[in-house]
Amino acid sequence: MRQLRWFLTLVPLSVAVPPAVAAAPDFNREVRPILADKCYHCHGPDVENRKAGLRLDTSSGAARVLRGKSAKETELVRRITTTDAEERMPPADTNFTKHLTPQEVATLIAWVEAGAKYSKHWAYEPPTQAPVPMIPDLPQASPIDRWIRDRLRKEGLPANPRADKATLIRRVTLDLIGLPPTYQEVQAFLNDPSPNAYEKVVDRLLASPRYGERMALFWMDLARYGDSSVYHADGPRDMWGWRDQVIRAFNANMPYDQFTIEQLAGDLIPNATFEQKVASGFNRNHATTDEGGVIPEEFRVDYVVDRVKTVSSTWLAMSMECGQCHDHKYDPISQREYYQFYAYFNNTKDAGMQTRNGNAAPIVEIPDPEAASKIEAAHKARLETVRELANLIQKTLPSKAFQDWLAQQKVPEGTPSWDRLPTFFLPFDEKERATGLTDWFGSAAVAVTGRTQDAKRPGGDGIQMPGNVLFQFADGPQVLHNKPFTFSAWVKIPANGGGYLLTRMESPERNYRGFDFGTDHGAPGFHLIHRWPDDALKIYAKKPLKPDTWHHVVITLDGTGKAAGAKIYVDGELQEVVVHADSLRSDSIANAPLRLGGRTDGGGFNGQVDELACYDVALAPHEVSLARHHPAKRFLAIAPEKRSPRHAELLAQHYLRTQNANYQNRLKALQQKWDAERKVGRGMTSVMVMEDLPPNQMRKTYVLNRGQYDQPRLDQPVQPGVPAILPPLPKDAPANRLGLAQWIVRPDHPLTARVAVNRFWQLFFGEGLVRTSEDFGLQGEAPSHPELLDWLAVDFVKN
Repeated sequence: MRQLRWFLTLVPLSVAVPPAVAAAPDFNREVRPILADKCYHCHGPDVENRKAGLRLDTSSGAARVLRGKSAKETELVRRITTTDAEERMPPADTNFTKHLTPQEVATLIAWVEAGAKYSKHWAYEPPTQAPVPMIPDLPQASPIDRWIRDRLRKEGLPANPRADKATLIRRVTLDLIGLPPTYQEVQAFLNDPSPNAYEKVVDRLLASPRYGERMALFWMDLARYGDSSVYHADGPRDMWGWRDQVIRAFNANMPYDQFTIEQLAGDLIPNATFEQKVASGFNRNHATTDEGGVIPEEFRVDYVVDRVKTVSSTWLAMSMECGQCHDHKYDPISQREYYQFYAYFNNTKDAGMQTRNGNAAPIVEIPDPEAASKIEAAHKARLETVRELANLIQKTLPSKAFQDWLAQQKVPEGTPSWDRLPTFFLPFDEKERATGLTDWFGSAAVAVTGRTQDAKRPGGDGIQMPGNVLFQFADGPQVLHNKPFTFSAWVKIPANGGGYLLTRMESPERNYRGFDFGTDHGAPGFHLIHRWPDDALKIYAKKPLKPDTWHHVVITLDGTGKAAGAKIYVDGELQEVVVHADSLRSDSIANAPLRLGGRTDGGGFNGQVDELACYDVALAPHEVSLARHHPAKRFLAIAPEKRSPRHAELLAQHYLRTQNANYQNRLKALQQKWDAERKVGRGMTSVMVMEDLPPNQMRKTYVLNRGQYDQPRLDQPVQPGVPAILPPLPKDAPANRLGLAQWIVRPDHPLTARVAVNRFWQLFFGEGLVRTSEDFGLQGEAPSHPELLDWLAVDFVKN
């Protein structure tokens, strides 16, 4: 490392152009750069822009201008040396090229005189390890030192003197952890006379957690990392969970091939771990838009284009993005090959229109490492309040006030003595408003008489909802895919009314996970979702409710998560249903509050509702009609001597909720503690990750005319693939990002290892062995030390 720094100060001296051209110029190092810079724009790989049918990037294409008994007789030499402005190449009126310099003309003539031999571009040939030079005065030196010393010797340049120890520890500490050494660290190194003192410093720095942070910096730049969305309002988003995963990977010294596969396709690895899914966030760091007027498909295509550019630049140092609109003008990449590469990224789930309210699906939740202790504390606080409420109920049971209240209660005629207990109940009665609702009966929602269609069993107070008001609960039921459940409510909707009534559902960018009960075009039904639409259950009645009429709606789920296990009843009658989705197979637990009146993405409920109840069982058909009645009134209908202790407790609870302010306040406190416990159980943040569409929803990929998102060339469909100039895909590689990643890290790939070691060299020494670290193509610079670059690349693969 010390001697690498010495060398970098001398690079300009070692690459000075000699005053005379050698008899046989090296094609890759001397000739191709001239042709690429001055000729390929009109006479290169791009067939649509090729002039005169002449191609100078291949020997066969250039054959007709290289014929002649001597160099002067060839058309190429004649056209670059003529004084006729109409004939001279490059043309005088071109503003995108420069004229050939006398030195460049001399180089081309010498090349033609030597036989005009073509050779494959150096970057597309697999690297090989040449024998390491022997340096007599450095017999024990590392291969890197020996390669550098050999080059200095050939250039007639001396090595810089050895750096002093204080300078050396400062350099290596800054290089490896990005921070200067402390005074104590410097003194310890200066006072260590052992021959491996420097090695011990390096080992200490590599073991520091700061090492991973230092190395992650350059990778974050390559991944265009940011915690905001960039376009339009530049809304906030969290990707630091992905950043931390990269830091952990460097600190764990993860092999580069494994690192590459996880960054590109961690989500596609069979039985992918949490860390592997997070790693795939590499390709979610790009700029996104949330502007309301955008065309989502246009930006979705832009995101795919960005990923092609980022992956090809990061791992291959290829300017592949030029192929979006036409064949590459300099490098051997056709437009068709570009879209074959593009196809690997054309089936991801993320949408073009994203959100300014946080991360957009698909995402992975990042857990709080301190969550366990926080949850335990919140759980204890909630249980303490539960005990307080239970004690109040027990003290109330024998009280004279409660017994007098019981004696005064009258049971409406016809009320059945049914003892089924709801797990959640909203009576909407005037005296039972202390149920955890926020801003209960605000100006936009008003109390109504309630259901009165049956004079023998009149309803109490209900609530009128206008369609644009949401009431939120601190806690409430979850509807699980594998547990039975029943929803019951009296509803009355106007023509063109209805909507989502009771919901616990996450936002669209979180795949709509959760549930909702309500109506669609007047027909009652529900959603139960893990990820919409490929892991979800959606069922609605075929027949809509009669407008402006009170109806009792019951929906039961048997816990199978299948459409066959769901039933919808209206006024006790089983309804014929329409199944819109029946693919649910995963949990539907939502990290969202329970809401009355709509979802966060709209669909507000417009109508009246009364006596809404939920049960943790699937009601049997004969129980559906019994659910029409208020639970407390059903329990009062049970003869006192036949009431169970549980019924007595629930009646006491009903009494306290309607008559006792102390109990109501403690109930509110319990709901707040439920909410606190739920919040600490969530992840600290989330990370946007990659995820492909299911096989039956895969998009077809076509060449796009001039790269326009809405102009696919339907006669030019493409399948995932890689440029022909590079090695073929591994045998049996899947036609997805995982297969692409496996191709990138195949050991004989000519670019991957070279590009990686060059980036590391640049990270530590300011410039790479190839100064154009982002472009190893024909427009990039040749390596200053090709043998050393290849030696490092092969060693990197081996180790």
